[in-house]
Amino acid sequence: MLWIAGFALYGPTLAFPFAYDDFANLVRNPTVRWRELSLDNLVLATIGPINRRPVAFYSFGLNYYLQGYEPFGYRMVNAAIHAANGVLVWALALRCIPALRAPGPRPLRDLAPLLAFLAGLLFLVHPLQTNSVTYVVQRMNSLAAGFSLAALLLYLRAREARSRRARLGLGAGVALCFALACGSKQTAVTLPFALALVAWALRGFGRALPRRALLALAAYAALVAAAGIYTLWGPEWGYARRDFGALERLLTQTRVVTRYLALIAWPHPARLNLLHDVETSRGLLDPPSTLACAALLLALAAAALALRVRLPWLAFAIFWFFLQLAVESSVLPLEMIYEHRTYLPLAGICIALPVALEGLWRGRAPAIAATGLGLALPLALWTLERNQVWSSNASLWRDVIAKSPGDPRGYSNLGSDFQDSERHAEALLWFERALEVDPDFDDAWRGLGGSLMALDRPQEALPNYERAVALDPLDYQAWGGLGAVLAMLGRIEEAERAHARSIAIFPDDRVVTNYARVLALLGRTDAAVEMYRNALRLDPDQASASMQLGLLYEELGRHAEALAALRHAVALTGDPEAQLSLATSLWSGGHPARAIAALEALQAAHPRWSAVANNLAWMLATAGDPALRDPARALALAEAQRASGGGDLDTLAAAYAAVGRFADAVRSAASAADAARAAGDHALAAEIDARRARYASREPYVDPVSTAAPSHSRERERSAGSLR
Repeated sequence: MLWIAGFALYGPTLAFPFAYDDFANLVRNPTVRWRELSLDNLVLATIGPINRRPVAFYSFGLNYYLQGYEPFGYRMVNAAIHAANGVLVWALALRCIPALRAPGPRPLRDLAPLLAFLAGLLFLVHPLQTNSVTYVVQRMNSLAAGFSLAALLLYLRAREARSRRARLGLGAGVALCFALACGSKQTAVTLPFALALVAWALRGFGRALPRRALLALAAYAALVAAAGIYTLWGPEWGYARRDFGALERLLTQTRVVTRYLALIAWPHPARLNLLHDVETSRGLLDPPSTLACAALLLALAAAALALRVRLPWLAFAIFWFFLQLAVESSVLPLEMIYEHRTYLPLAGICIALPVALEGLWRGRAPAIAATGLGLALPLALWTLERNQVWSSNASLWRDVIAKSPGDPRGYSNLGSDFQDSERHAEALLWFERALEVDPDFDDAWRGLGGSLMALDRPQEALPNYERAVALDPLDYQAWGGLGAVLAMLGRIEEAERAHARSIAIFPDDRVVTNYARVLALLGRTDAAVEMYRNALRLDPDQASASMQLGLLYEELGRHAEALAALRHAVALTGDPEAQLSLATSLWSGGHPARAIAALEALQAAHPRWSAVANNLAWMLATAGDPALRDPARALALAEAQRASGGGDLDTLAAAYAAVGRFADAVRSAASAADAARAAGDHALAAEIDARRARYASREPYVDPVSTAAPSHSRERERSAGSLR
C-alpha cells in the first residue's frame, strides 16, 4: 500500500522538465554523462568540481547511462526512493512505537502495525516532501535519508542479534549505510546521534545512556564541529560569499526552524515555496520575532527534557526534529531556508504522531485509523496540487515571484526560461526586474548579457558580463559569456583569457568549444584541435563542437578526420549547416559524386539557400568526371542567385565557361578578382586571375578537388550567407 501511495502521488510528475539546480548539477555537468560503466566514470563523478556528494552523482550517472537527459527516468528513481523511504519509516516506527507510548495499563503491541502504517503514510503524503522528490537534484537529500533510515534498522537488528558473527555483519551494514548516506549528502553526519537517540528511546528516556557511549558521541561531535569550523573559513563556500555572518545566520535560523514547524503543521500549497524570502536577523530584537522564536524553540527543548518519561513520543519527535536540522540550521554558511531540509526531520514527527493519536483515542483502532486517514487525505491532495507548480519552469518561477517578491532569483530564473525559449526581449524585462530588487545580483547581470548577445547587441552586453564577474569571480558562466562577447567584438586575446578563466573554474563543454574557436582565430590550431576534442569528451553529443572541429580539420587538410567529425555532427542533429559543411568536405576530400548528391538533397529541401546553390553550381560546372558535370544546370543556378542579389561571380564565371560562353566567363572572373583584391584577399584574386586566363584561352576550369577545392569552397560558403 505504501509503495502504491508513493507512486500514485508522484506519477503525474514523471514528464515534468528539469528545474533550477538540476541544470547545473545534471544537464551542464559532464561528470555524470556516463556512456559506459567504468572506473574512470566513477572517479570523475567522485572528484568533479561540483560533485561533493558522489553517491548521489553515481545515481545520476546511471540515469544518464540508461536514458540520457530524459527526465522520466530521473523522476521515476526519485519516486522509487521516496516510496522506499516511506516503507523504511514504517519499519522503524514498528520497532520504536512500543517504547514511545506513554506509560499506562493498555497494551500497545496489537496496535503497532496500524500506527506504523500511519507513520509511513503520513511521511509519504506530506506536501513538504515534494521539494525532495519532484526537485530532481534533491535526490541527494532523499537518498541520504534512505541510507540513514536503513542504518538505523540494521542497528536495531544488530542489538537483537544473538551471535557475534551476526552482530559484526549487521554492524558492517550500518557502517556501509553511514558511508553511503554521507556520500549522498553531508547532513548524514548526524546518524551516530540518531542511533543514540533511538537506543535511548528503546531503553526508556528515564534511563541514561552508558558513559562509554556518551564519551564516544562527544569525541565524534568534536570532530564534526572541527570540520564545520574549517568550512566557515573555506575560500569557496565560506562567509566571504554571503551578505550575513555566522551569528546572524544562527539568529535567523530560530525563525527559519519555527517556520519549518509551521509548515509541517499546515502545509497548504499556498504556503509552500521553492525559495522562501526570509529577512536576516541582525539581533535578538531585529526583527522582534527572533527573540520570540528563540524562546519557543528553547521551550520545546525544555518540554522534551521535562516530559521525556511521561510523553516519550513527544520527546522523541522534538529531539529527532532538532537533531536532523542540526547541520543545516547551524552557523554553517549555507542558504537560509529550503523546504527539502525538513525531509528527514519530518520522519520522527510522523512516527510520533500516531502514538499521540493512540493516546487521544485511548487505543480505539477505528478512531485512530479514521483520524490518521483523515489527516493523510488532505495532505495527499495538497501534494498533488503542489506538484503541478513544477510542471513547467515558467509556472515554478511565477509561483516563486508571487510568494517571494523580494527575492531576485525568481525574476532572474523566469528571465532565463524566456531566454531558453529564444524570447530575449521578454527575458530582458525580467532580468531588469531582478536588478530592481537587488542591483548586485550577478545572475541577472549575466542573464542581461546573454540576451543582449542573442539580440546582436554585443557592445551593450559587455558591461553586463563585466559586472557579473566583478560581483562573483567564481561564476564560470559569466566568464564564458564575457569571453564570447569579447570574441564577437574582435578582442580575441582578451576573449582567450576570459575563456581560460571560465574552464579553470568549471569545464563547461560549451565554453570549451568557444575557447577552441578563439584559439583557432589566434592561429593556435593544434591547441584548438585539442580543445575541441576536450569539448567532445565532456559531451560527445555536442554537435557544434563536432562541426567546428570538422571545419578546422578541413582547413588543415586533414580530410578524413574532417569527414568523420562532420558526419558525427550531422548524425547528432541533422542540422542543414552541418550537412552543407559535410558536402563541401566530401568535395575537397575527393568524393565529388557524394558531395553533389548531398547538395542536391539539401538544395531540394532549401531551394532559396544561396550557399547551397552556389556550391552546387560550382561542383556541377567544375567536376573532373564528365558524368558528374551539368553545365546548363550550373549556369541556371548561378544566374538565379545573381538575379536575386546574391551568388558568387567566380562561380558564375566557371558556369559560363562550362557552357562555352567564354567572353562572359572572362568578364565575370575579372569582376570576381577585383572584388577579392578590394577585400584584401590577394591569394584568392590570384587564383581567379589564373582561371580567367584559362577562360581567355577558351578552356573551362576543372577543379582539382584534392588540393584547390578546400579553401575555394569554404570561401564561397562564407560569402554566401545563411538560410534566407
